[in-house]
Amino acid sequence: MTEKPRAAPAHRGEAQTVRSWLPGDPPNWDPHTGVDDWSMRIHAGLFEGLVRPAPDGDLRPALAEGWRIDRSGRVVTVQLRRTARWSDGRPVRSGDVAHTFLRGTDPALGLRCAWQMYVLGGARDRHQGVPGAALGVDVLDEHTVRFHLEHPLADIREFWALPAFAPLREDAPPARSPHDALAVPASGPFRYSAVDPGERIELERNPYYWDDAMPASPVRYVVGGDPVELYASGDIDLAPLEIRALDEVDPAHVTRIPEATVSYLVMNTRDDLLADSGVRAALADAIDPEELVTDTRSGAAPIGRLVPPSAGTRAYLRASPRVARRRRSGGRLDGVRLTLVCTDIRDRVAEAERLADQIRKRTGASVEIDARSYAGQYTAIREGTYHLSIASWRADYDDPLAFLAEHVSDGVAGNQSKWSDAEYNRLVAAARDEIGDAERHSRLAAAEQRLLDHDAVVPLYSWSGLWLQRPGLTGVVHRAAGASPDLRWAVRT
Repeated sequence: MTEKPRAAPAHRGEAQTVRSWLPGDPPNWDPHTGVDDWSMRIHAGLFEGLVRPAPDGDLRPALAEGWRIDRSGRVVTVQLRRTARWSDGRPVRSGDVAHTFLRGTDPALGLRCAWQMYVLGGARDRHQGVPGAALGVDVLDEHTVRFHLEHPLADIREFWALPAFAPLREDAPPARSPHDALAVPASGPFRYSAVDPGERIELERNPYYWDDAMPASPVRYVVGGDPVELYASGDIDLAPLEIRALDEVDPAHVTRIPEATVSYLVMNTRDDLLADSGVRAALADAIDPEELVTDTRSGAAPIGRLVPPSAGTRAYLRASPRVARRRRSGGRLDGVRLTLVCTDIRDRVAEAERLADQIRKRTGASVEIDARSYAGQYTAIREGTYHLSIASWRADYDDPLAFLAEHVSDGVAGNQSKWSDAEYNRLVAAARDEIGDAERHSRLAAAEQRLLDHDAVVPLYSWSGLWLQRPGLTGVVHRAAGASPDLRWAVRT
């Protein structure tokens, strides 16, 4: 028998819609393909993970009521919450959890989340089509599931919090486009209530959500437009803020969020020109991050390596101080014509122009700026239809491995530069299997230096997030890594 919907919790006054902003429509409507920041922010509210962020940002049990980890650190038994329901009233079952990982690693589907699932035993082999590969997920009963990990994890909760790890239903696959999003049942605090492509995305409370105490105020994402103008006109309450706009807003409305994020220049090594390591070296040597960062008020800082400073990387950075980009004598590229893809946000275009100017002056190459929508840049990088691009990587979890695993080429769907190196892959894989910090840090340092020496990606700067947030908006949870900000606790008064 289907359980009746739960009553919405009582809060101070009538729940007001929390209004946020997106630069464009999410590039992905399926949480198994939406591994970009903007898609993940929406999916995190729709598809509940085994854990969820608490108001203080700590990860606490959600669909998982509890779990046990054996002495090896590789076997985890999870007890699902019996009161968890999908937005159509159907219980969340162990079979949903197993289906999620079977789907995510199905080689025929080629889903981008697969590499995040490589922590699971057999996931890599299954995704790469190895005959007879068995996935390390066992359904013990309707509410108990057992995971067999490929290697021990320092904190498995960080993976369980990713939207790609949230259970999906085999009988109700996720949306492929905005037109069928409304029909997809949700397990999180929200469900879609309206989707108007290019205009708005609206979420409402999931009437069957298991936690009656959570506010889950209605959420409206305004799509497109200038966020500063929308904020000033009272149309939105929360939006990322570009540095150029800092002087246009009230400082009391600006929140600075430390983030585990690095920005870098990506070179498409599948392009015939950029497959040449000498060309990449000339371009890398032309770039001076100190010149590129013209305003540090956001917390942006030039960086010479690909693992940025954060709470989760601090110990590794202390243990590997010699890792750095090595400058050489720059070469000339006279007559070479290149295109630099960036997002069409004003600050990003100006940044791309400064970087292109460095390359023009120091190499003689011609560089044309190709400003695209967020989805357009994302698609160009994913499909390899570009020369150069300025990209940012916000870690899925706050650990040095999260920054370096992105660039391996053994079947991973990330690897923006498409650079491939067997020794790099081996070092990262060895670091995954290592529990001791000293040996793990040593292998990661060797991998990071190797990546820097091959110039497929050139580190530019680390940064903190700037957010416009209306004083009457409380309960927004910002985290350094993963899907953030999270609006499930947000209340607008």
